[in-house]
Amino acid sequence: MKKTTQLTWQLLFAFSLAGLLIWFMFRDVPFSEFRKALTEVQAEWLIVMLIPTLGSFVTRVFRWGYIVRTAGPVTFRDMFSATQIGFLVNFTVPFRLGEVVRAVALTRLSKIPLTKSIAFSALDRVADLFGLIVVVAIAVRSLKIYDIPEFNLPASVSRLGSDIPVSVALIRKVAFQTELALGGLVALLVLVYLKQDLVIRVMRWMAGLVSKRLAERAVGALNGFAAGLHIFRSAGDMLKCVAWSLATWAFFVMGIYCLMRAFAFEGPWYSVFVMQALLALAVSLPLTPGLIGQFQIPIIITLLWLTPNVSAPQALAASFVCYAINLILIIATGIVCVCIERRRLFAFGWFTAKPQPDSSPG
Repeated sequence: MKKTTQLTWQLLFAFSLAGLLIWFMFRDVPFSEFRKALTEVQAEWLIVMLIPTLGSFVTRVFRWGYIVRTAGPVTFRDMFSATQIGFLVNFTVPFRLGEVVRAVALTRLSKIPLTKSIAFSALDRVADLFGLIVVVAIAVRSLKIYDIPEFNLPASVSRLGSDIPVSVALIRKVAFQTELALGGLVALLVLVYLKQDLVIRVMRWMAGLVSKRLAERAVGALNGFAAGLHIFRSAGDMLKCVAWSLATWAFFVMGIYCLMRAFAFEGPWYSVFVMQALLALAVSLPLTPGLIGQFQIPIIITLLWLTPNVSAPQALAASFVCYAINLILIIATGIVCVCIERRRLFAFGWFTAKPQPDSSPG
């Protein structure tokens, strides 16, 4: 009963936050101008945008394949269906429950034990990190070396009667700190893969200065992470997985570029990387159902900040068009996968599948 009440309050918060964000974005925007921005979009570029969006669905599965197939042969169809069903859930309910659903679907379709499917889903997030690091690195490096405008928080947002400027110096300072953090993260990933014992000793010593309990937790987490990196059969497989991660994020950036062309926005070349980096950060948070609001706001901010002569209605229209294209494709492919695989998915109910023996290697 207590858990049901807690879930009810969490859902109420998620839907209320989504409604608040929608109101926040539309409250000062004339609907006529928003509608005009939609009517002026170049449809041919939106059609082109479908190509990298659908392409990212495929490259994600190839990336995941180098992780999943360590448990034995798994078909592309099974991995694709599990992935798209997971995305379907992420785009319809809050809290990013799609990652759990993806693992359950993979277990149903491939007979991999659920514990391994959950681990594989988590490891795919790690593989995804490599492409994200490159996109964020390009974004923050560009903010450091190119002339950029200061960001003005509009008075309509701050409610203080005037715009609040965020200086270029502050933006570049944050960019520099982010760059250092990314460099440290990459170095840690490489060291964990090559010198696991050394990293664990250093981590235990550093965390032990604060708390022995913290040290044990940190070492336990690092051991699990290192085991995940060593799941690859060879360094070559790991590099191929990273390459597919880079291809996936390249498709994301291409999709943003098509969106800019569809609305005839003339921003600097790096604006698509900044937009994608902010978008990735925003949608990683398990907040609103269907990512409503948290998907649109990074796009709006980037357009109003880095793209000259873009009005708030135009930025809002672009953000909703980008969201709609992703939403429609994800829901459509997810429903098709559910329909095709329904007998295998629901043969014994959803979470009551017959346990499978752990016959995979390792």
